[in-house]
Amino acid sequence: ATQGLALVAFTSLDVLLFYVAFEAMLIPLYFLIGGFGTGAFGDSGADRAQAAVRFLLYNLLGGLVMLAAVLGLYMYTARAGLGPDGRGTFDYRLITDAVADGRLQIPPGAMLLLFAGFTLAFAIKAPLWPFHTWLPGAAVAATPASAVLMMAVVDKVGTFAMLRYSLPLFPEAAATAAPVMVTLAVISIVYGG
Repeated sequence: ATQGLALVAFTSLDVLLFYVAFEAMLIPLYFLIGGFGTGAFGDSGADRAQAAVRFLLYNLLGGLVMLAAVLGLYMYTARAGLGPDGRGTFDYRLITDAVADGRLQIPPGAMLLLFAGFTLAFAIKAPLWPFHTWLPGAAVAATPASAVLMMAVVDKVGTFAMLRYSLPLFPEAAATAAPVMVTLAVISIVYGG
């Protein structure tokens, strides 16, 4: 289920469908960590339940912020008259085309907030420092196969999404936030090493 949802997230051309798949992949991982995890140091499972809940809460919090940003983006597409009926759209291709040719005008402050909403959810799932604190407990509590699935597939969805959604949808905000993002990335590399 997690791999299928990750595939939907990677191939989706609809921002809302991407969001649903992005969040739905948390459910099977929650059960893989909490229900079938090994638990650290052979304990009875209290730490794996705590790690699963922490994993879920961190990612759901980021997802709720992203949901607000997705709805805000839809509102701006409706104001611009985008979509088949001019009432707004979640179509990724239509939105990126409108951003590129200037039909979709989002005020700089609002663009920065929308960028932050999307990027926070992606940074949590990636996991980018300092939003990574759910990861050590989840990786230790999960079975080796679940940990590999989490690291090799699900974490990459966050990184992919930053490149696919945050940059093309909000180019001016991405340019403004670039020094912060580069700093966090370098800290993540050093901290991870």
